[in-house]
Amino acid sequence: RTSLFAGERDPNVEMENFIVCGDIMLDHNVFVEAEKLANEAPIPVFGLQKEEFTLGGCGNVVKNLRGLGCGSLHLFSAIGDDEAGRRISDALVKRLGVVSHLCVVDGYRTCVKRRYFCDNKIVFRCDTEVGLVVPSFAEEVEAVLKTESIDCIILSDYNKGVLTAQVCEDIIRLGTVYGVFTCVDPKQDYTKYKGCSLIKPNKKEACALLQLEAKTPLIELHKRMFELVGPKYSVITLAEEGITLYDGATMIQERTGARKIIDVTGAGDIVCAILGYFMHSPAVVPSKVLQLATRIATKSVEFPGTYTLTRGDLLPLSKVVEVSAIRNLKSGSRIVFTNGCFDFLHSGHIHLFKFCKALGGTVVLGLNSDDSVSRLKGSTRPVNLLQTRLDVLEAIHYIDWIVVFEEDTPLRVLEELRPDVLVKGGDYAAETIVGKEFAGEIRICSFMEGVSSTATIKKIKES
Repeated sequence: RTSLFAGERDPNVEMENFIVCGDIMLDHNVFVEAEKLANEAPIPVFGLQKEEFTLGGCGNVVKNLRGLGCGSLHLFSAIGDDEAGRRISDALVKRLGVVSHLCVVDGYRTCVKRRYFCDNKIVFRCDTEVGLVVPSFAEEVEAVLKTESIDCIILSDYNKGVLTAQVCEDIIRLGTVYGVFTCVDPKQDYTKYKGCSLIKPNKKEACALLQLEAKTPLIELHKRMFELVGPKYSVITLAEEGITLYDGATMIQERTGARKIIDVTGAGDIVCAILGYFMHSPAVVPSKVLQLATRIATKSVEFPGTYTLTRGDLLPLSKVVEVSAIRNLKSGSRIVFTNGCFDFLHSGHIHLFKFCKALGGTVVLGLNSDDSVSRLKGSTRPVNLLQTRLDVLEAIHYIDWIVVFEEDTPLRVLEELRPDVLVKGGDYAAETIVGKEFAGEIRICSFMEGVSSTATIKKIKES
């Protein structure tokens, strides 16, 4: 499984497989700029800057599961025989490598949500939406369950007609029969979801589902959910107040940090994807999952449109990581590596970091441990101990990740990481660089004469 705070995946464990069922829609985001006032009326005239099409509804859950790095991913939903439906089917679903079980419904117009943004603020939304009732697809879901090892079924209900009461009941029953975790993002009628493994409404939805007042204490909402639905976990999202989880015995709450909110679209889908991805594991630590879901959902509202998870979101807030965590993220990202003791930071170091960042991609810094520095530089070094050096280096925006190594050279780190580019200062000859055989290419950064930690320490002593 993937470690929540190291981004590591056990290579001996197969990737998780998912079924997602629900209402899919097309998100059409239009970005405009106010240019002038119209002549015919006192209204602004907007100039089109760009537009983008992304998966919405249960499709956003699918996007985020794929971003987290799941294995097989089956999608059950419905679209119309129209341009929006073809965009979903051809341009989006196939690009994600999803096994599509989309039902094309005659006479149905695919749901489209058009959001207009000006100065990174949503101005208004215009929807194309027609209700429909889709024939039951429970038999097709069971066929997948019979032939594949599925870890979790997610029901993403936007109340557009795909997840009827009968379909929900049938799929949750199949989850029970086949021992598959069922994660539900609900709407309106709680009776549809009886027996699911996890249910995740927001507070407003929870009060509506349970027909309770908005001022009802959270613990009472959770207990009532357990009485009526019988899940293993009840999760209620609270917008800026965070997320709560109840397991039948204890309620825990994770609160958000203060953020600038630009667009809340898709934050609930991110939480749903994270819960489905992690909570099905018998070894799950719910408090850690809640921390992760809260942190990333909070981050997501700072972006216009829908934010899509990546495996990088699983990494810790600190830049200090293990090599395996970075290696797990390497796909699609150019890795630039450099290393050193960095005891006394000076302008030559900053010059080196700028050089690395200018090469493009992710900059990984290999940092000698205190013992390693002592062996290389003498018993009086380092002057600044490891944590002090890390505090300074983490504040430098040219550096993305830091790997601390105990050896005298970064040979082991380079062998494991195998960066695209290995960068050394101009005082190194390419043929003498340790680990050069594990890098795609070697780049030499011009050396700044007379600038070094050793020279700085000597100057201090002399003064």
